[in-house]
Amino acid sequence: SLETHAAFSLTSHWTRLGATAHTRKCDTGAVFSLAIHLRRGAAGIVTLMTTVNKGRNKREKMMVAAAMTVAHYLDAALKAKLLPDEIETVLAAIVRRSGISEFWITDEHGCVVLGSEEMDFQFPTDPDATSQAAPFANLLRGRETVVIQDPAARELDGKVYQYVGVAGVDRPRIIQVGASADIL
Repeated sequence: SLETHAAFSLTSHWTRLGATAHTRKCDTGAVFSLAIHLRRGAAGIVTLMTTVNKGRNKREKMMVAAAMTVAHYLDAALKAKLLPDEIETVLAAIVRRSGISEFWITDEHGCVVLGSEEMDFQFPTDPDATSQAAPFANLLRGRETVVIQDPAARELDGKVYQYVGVAGVDRPRIIQVGASADIL
């Protein structure tokens, strides 16, 4: 079917990207293991394709697709026992090659544990808090699978960003992508 073909094309792309990013950082067995997990995750990536339609425009749909793809990549990478710095190398490579400015991945408590760059940040766990990041707590609580924010000045530094987040595949967590105003 079209969905299966698209899912396999997408996982092949991620496999090549992972292998390229890890050529010097991990052994071929780990890359092969990751490729197997990604291929087995094709059904989950079909879910990704239907979730993408939650975006209101092409940019938001691309951001939802990127976040969902990273959620599935993270699940496969953890099953393949890739190290955090290996995962972050792939995230940084995606940022360099795409229209995404940053990725943030939390644990089940909202603490950023992985990202495309160093970040010491804790997402609020109360979705009704006044923080810009508060709505993403709904992803931790299982109330939402996708959160899309309009572009706004972020509390961290006042720069205008748009953020999209999705729930983790492997456990409750936030997978967030950000695009800066110069990309929007």
